[in-house]
Amino acid sequence: MEKKRTKKTSLRRKLLIYFLFLSLVPMVIVGSIAFLITIHQLEQSTQAHLSDLARDCGRKISFYVSDNYQDITLLSRADVFEGGNTEAMQKYIVEATEDHSFYDAISIIDAKGTIIACTREELIGQSRTDQGWFQKTLQIRQTTSIDAYRSESADGQIVIGLNFPIIDEMSGAATGVLAARISMDHIVERVRLLDEKILRGIHAYLLNRRGEILAGPDEMVFLKRYHLYDFPVVQDLLAGKTGITRYKNDRNEDVISARYALLGDRDFDGWGWGIIVTEPVSVTFRAAYLIRNILIAVVIVIALFAAVFSILISKRFSRPIIEVSDSAMRIAHGDMKVTEIRYDSPDEIGDLVTAFNTMSVDLQTTTVSRDLLAKEITERKRAETALRESEGKFRILSEQSQLGIAIVQNGLFK
Repeated sequence: MEKKRTKKTSLRRKLLIYFLFLSLVPMVIVGSIAFLITIHQLEQSTQAHLSDLARDCGRKISFYVSDNYQDITLLSRADVFEGGNTEAMQKYIVEATEDHSFYDAISIIDAKGTIIACTREELIGQSRTDQGWFQKTLQIRQTTSIDAYRSESADGQIVIGLNFPIIDEMSGAATGVLAARISMDHIVERVRLLDEKILRGIHAYLLNRRGEILAGPDEMVFLKRYHLYDFPVVQDLLAGKTGITRYKNDRNEDVISARYALLGDRDFDGWGWGIIVTEPVSVTFRAAYLIRNILIAVVIVIALFAAVFSILISKRFSRPIIEVSDSAMRIAHGDMKVTEIRYDSPDEIGDLVTAFNTMSVDLQTTTVSRDLLAKEITERKRAETALRESEGKFRILSEQSQLGIAIVQNGLFK
């Protein structure tokens, strides 16, 4: 009985393994291939998307600064600066500021370094003689720029400085400097719009060549060293290298980073600025991970269904096979009792059961006939043996009788 049970379990286990293999292995293979393809496609699309965002934002910032540069250049060449009419100059720069909201302040400084006109009237009369940018602009008679800085006179706001020499056309001498402060609000807003275009957990930063943050999601860190300053990806950005990099950040997170070095536009040289956009790989591959989790859930459900289905199928198809096996083993051990195996499906197993049932009946019939024949032969042999023994006894008796008769006859004749 124990051997019979082992065979039944083994067959059903094999059927279960076959069903699970046939149902799960193709799905796992296809799902794994789909997952890898999705991972690759998501990485490629994310790289392209982040790169496009960084490049688009960088170009717009470059255009914005360069456009302001051109506007202020035209302002510095106005005829109002000739003749020394400070009231006309004041009116001119105030109107220019009203027409262009990106100007934080415009000042006109004479050759001695004194502010003679300014959109912030409280600054009029102050001296800028000790400022390096003033001396440089006046001496080289070329435009000088000041990288983003926090201006005390602008309530601590971050601004850009552009300084233009005022040249007397008659003498060619520099008579003063037109100094303009450009607000960084538009640039900061541009970076924030970039930040809003990407998913949660992803941030964009505008850095200067010193690695300080000029724009980003948190104003509290502006003009402070970027926390990934020592990373090669940031060093490449500050070295003017544009590209895509995948690396581990300071929190040991695997991230994809797009960097774009501002090369400038027209007279704006970029000042070594660069935009960096980082996205955690966990965010990038979120859709792939969702597909993977769904695949795992589907595999588990299919495995359960396959297990139940295989058990039902194994019970249906393995039962007659096991019964045939048991009957065959019983017959092999000499038990010729016919037990009909019932299986009504018209398939190969049904043909096997029918043939086995017929064989069992025929084998029993043949065995019974053989036993009867053997018994009859045995009885005949026994009868023949008895007959031979009887004949032998009769022969001996007959011989002895003839001898006695002969003796008697001989005695009588004497």
